[in-house]
Amino acid sequence: MATRCRSFRRLRVDERLELTSERVKRYARQIVLREVGRGGQEQLMAGCVAIAGNNDAAAVARTYLAASGVGTIVVAGAPRDVREALAAVNPDVAVFEIDAIPSGPEVAVAIDASFAAEWARTALDKCVRTGPWLHLGGAATGGHLRLERGEFVRCATCSAEASRGAGSPSLAMALGAAAATLASKIILGVGHIPFGRVCQFDRFGIPTRDDNGPGA
Repeated sequence: MATRCRSFRRLRVDERLELTSERVKRYARQIVLREVGRGGQEQLMAGCVAIAGNNDAAAVARTYLAASGVGTIVVAGAPRDVREALAAVNPDVAVFEIDAIPSGPEVAVAIDASFAAEWARTALDKCVRTGPWLHLGGAATGGHLRLERGEFVRCATCSAEASRGAGSPSLAMALGAAAATLASKIILGVGHIPFGRVCQFDRFGIPTRDDNGPGA
């Protein structure tokens, strides 16, 4: 379930959510998909995702979410030019630091792309306490992502691999893209949502294994 984020300004969503002809053109490739359509695109435009991390995987996730039309992205640990970078991808996206003025939209999912850095839980806790949480982990030999519900629990595998980070640009691309795809599916409420599963990738970003977890 989405959780009210205590770290936002309230947005004028009545203006931002209108699916104008210009936006229909911008999102045409998604709107024609049966799983999305006009209604789904409006859901994405009303959606909000929180992302902690300052690395290639986090940057890919932010970029993909902005390109898909997710209306609000909350960032922690991102570079200073993140607003300008995402505005260049999609001028509709609203970007907020996680410690901004209270009250605002709801967070659909929190992505820990920090590779289990200690500050990530503290930062994301300001937005959402009961998930869904999406953890990314990576090393020189491969990486993984895990989607959980309930209280935030640091991923032991992520922690063990944290100091090494995502090992290659292709792996970072795969992890970030997969995280953005899952976040979009949660917002839309479509497709299989792999709660409790660990999705493994090799060092080239190719999926290798999908393990059942306790929450599957």
